[in-house]
Amino acid sequence: VQIHLHKQIPFGAGLGGGSSDAAYTLIMINRLFKLQITHEELEKLALEIGSDCPFFIKSGTQFARARGEILQPFEFALPKMRLLVALPNISIPTSWAYQNIKSKSNSLSPRIVIEKTIENWKEELNNDFEEAVFEAYPSLQKLKTDIYNAGAIYASLSGSGSAIFGIFYSEKPIEIDPDYLSFWLDF
Repeated sequence: VQIHLHKQIPFGAGLGGGSSDAAYTLIMINRLFKLQITHEELEKLALEIGSDCPFFIKSGTQFARARGEILQPFEFALPKMRLLVALPNISIPTSWAYQNIKSKSNSLSPRIVIEKTIENWKEELNNDFEEAVFEAYPSLQKLKTDIYNAGAIYASLSGSGSAIFGIFYSEKPIEIDPDYLSFWLDF
């Protein structure tokens, strides 16, 4: 099989681009050659490629535990909102992020926090990568603060970084520093 990948999701942004590409490649090879490999078997194969690759075999809303390979689907819906994703010109190697993560074992389970209203998330839903990443890249902490100052209800580093996202009720476009590539999604 010869594959040409036209990558649209930037490397080192914490958006799962490489992991989703790997997972969908497995899915497409399975379909192309009619291998009839089950989802469970595909997830095991995907885990050999990367810890979060099984997530993209199933897709949908899921809680991930351990290294990201233990998945539990759940129903989740937000009211009509807008999502801003800001992509700085910084690439954070996933391996560096995992070597420097400062896990907070005493924090609330994300599942418990997610079940609360979104207004509670700012104080209770934390990305453990942020401490190390913001220490090494202070401009990312400033970007998160800027997104909150622009009216976000919740903002966070995406995955291991470097993208920062914000969730807004606002329907009007919010201006972000032009040094950052940014885009809006409605959901």
